[in-house]
Amino acid sequence: MSKKKVLQAVATIGAVTATGAIATTAHADTTPATSNAAVSQTPSADQQLSSLQASQAKAEQSLADQNQAALNSQTATIEQQASEAANKENAAYSSAVASQSAANQKELANAAQHIVTPAQKAQQESAAKSAYDKSKADLDAQHSAKSNQIKTDYDAAVKKTTDEVKANQTTAEQQHTQEVQNATKAVSDAQIKVNNLTQLNQQKQTELTNAKSQLDQAKENSKNTDSFDNSTYDNASDPLIFLSSASW
Repeated sequence: MSKKKVLQAVATIGAVTATGAIATTAHADTTPATSNAAVSQTPSADQQLSSLQASQAKAEQSLADQNQAALNSQTATIEQQASEAANKENAAYSSAVASQSAANQKELANAAQHIVTPAQKAQQESAAKSAYDKSKADLDAQHSAKSNQIKTDYDAAVKKTTDEVKANQTTAEQQHTQEVQNATKAVSDAQIKVNNLTQLNQQKQTELTNAKSQLDQAKENSKNTDSFDNSTYDNASDPLIFLSSASW
């Protein structure tokens, strides 16, 4: 009976070991060894979440820097184009004013050659001045309109560029936020699995400890039983010898 209990205890330990949760031997004097190495090496949920948050902050800063660099570059290009357009318009305006002034002076010089009286001179000068003033006013109006259009085009281009950069940044941030949320959920799910594995490992460790206790107890009982049987046999041999001697 005692040997049967020993075999039962050994079988129990074998069953626990077969689950794969704990690997050990069935010797009574062997200290149970847990397989928590994989669990202990897995970063905790807090550690992984902290890592994700740090990664998110770094990615967001990098994205903001890239967007700002793109905005600065495009704005600089727009400013250069607007400046070139303004310079071109100013040069054209200055050239037109100079040409008009030269034409006016030529007109006055031609008129002076045919002037007879002071009244004729005053009339010629007045007509030339009126023509010049009208031409100058037309040039000023055209120049102002072109300059305003350049400013309007510049503001529209800057606004378009800024809106595009903001839209791209918003889309990228939304995508990154979704990726972080997905990763966070994956970490949480993994932590749940780790917790379940830890709980299962602890349960199997308890079963192994109990099984080893049963084995130790069974072996102790077997030892005591064998000792009792040997003692009984030794005590019974003396009467047999005594009776055998009496028969002589």
